[in-house]
Amino acid sequence: MNFIEIISRDDAEYCFEDNGVPDNEVIISFYDKGTEPIKLGCNNKNVLLVEIDDIDVDDPEYYYEDFFPQAFDVGRFIMKSRLEGKVINCQCEDGETKSAGCAAAIAEYFYGRGAWFFLKEDYKPNKAVFYKTYQALCNARVEITDDEINSLLSLKRIYDRTALVSRLSSLLYAIYKKGPNINDHTEWYELDDTGKSIWHYDIITNDGVEYCFDHLSRATWEIFDEIFSKYSKDDIVYICLSMDQLSFACRSNDYYYMDSENGRMNDYCTNRSKKFYEQYINSIRKKYNVRKKEIFDCGPVIA
Repeated sequence: MNFIEIISRDDAEYCFEDNGVPDNEVIISFYDKGTEPIKLGCNNKNVLLVEIDDIDVDDPEYYYEDFFPQAFDVGRFIMKSRLEGKVINCQCEDGETKSAGCAAAIAEYFYGRGAWFFLKEDYKPNKAVFYKTYQALCNARVEITDDEINSLLSLKRIYDRTALVSRLSSLLYAIYKKGPNINDHTEWYELDDTGKSIWHYDIITNDGVEYCFDHLSRATWEIFDEIFSKYSKDDIVYICLSMDQLSFACRSNDYYYMDSENGRMNDYCTNRSKKFYEQYINSIRKKYNVRKKEIFDCGPVIA
């Protein structure tokens, strides 16, 4: 991960104040509201200034939806910088908190190694910045090609759209094959061999139609019957499943989305931020030219 650096304000001013930031580097500069942003010589085109509150998830003033509204711009800036092969300097006042949270998100997204920053004594990563930056990278990925994202990922994380769509379609097909004898009071579908539950589905087909399901009931099966009669698995261009390690009713913390763009997106990408998911799925709709939405809330029948 030699393309990520964490620096303090003093470090940045010492290194870049006179001559600016070189063309092969960028800086994401976090500064607290009510303070002056950093000024780094003449080459500020490689500096992204981010003014945010100095709070984290445990602070009483914290509200996830409103915190760090510039996150999507930061995600695009990171993705663009990575594609251009630039070193990304994450900078905040102390070089320990918001900058470390941003760096951890980058490392987690591209290499699955974000935990290293949380374990290292030199850093105290801001978890709110980590969550939002990771979300933003998931969204930025939607806006680039498969070849571009694979040029950035580690070998273990190489993206295979065909395999992901096939895997997730197979899970849906397993629900379909279970047949119409599903208990009307069941809100989720528990996979027999994994212990996981699925309770929300989003499907986009190659004719620009989106099918969105909440819950599972006999009505769901009847709709699936229509869909699988009309489309083959090869006709599905995007699929997203909401999963829970236990049942939805248990409100397990191990809750996540899995989709054919980013694979698994953990709970810090989903149940913490409805606003993020709405922005994310709108990016998906734009990418796949969705022209029609079919929304089904197949909630359980109440006795």
